[in-house]
Amino acid sequence: NLEVHAVVRVHPAAWEPLLRQGGARAASRLRQAGWPEWLAGIQWDADIPTARLPEYTRFLRDFRAADGRPLSITALPDWLGSGAYAELA
Repeated sequence: NLEVHAVVRVHPAAWEPLLRQGGARAASRLRQAGWPEWLAGIQWDADIPTARLPEYTRFLRDFRAADGRPLSITALPDWLGSGAYAELA
């Protein structure tokens, strides 16, 4: 049984609009764009600045709640030293 996961690469110029619109809106926009329901999961690849991890965490929680599929992220090494990193899990 083959599982397909989509990777969403976020360009640095898109951080601000992404965080501003929120995770639920992003999930809705992906559905409207025709993302297939058979995708097994989604991985966000966004090099969000460490200082903005709390906002990114809210975005990811809202996205996960709205989309329902398994969600993974790529992490920057700098995030590991942040107190906000633990909240991403």
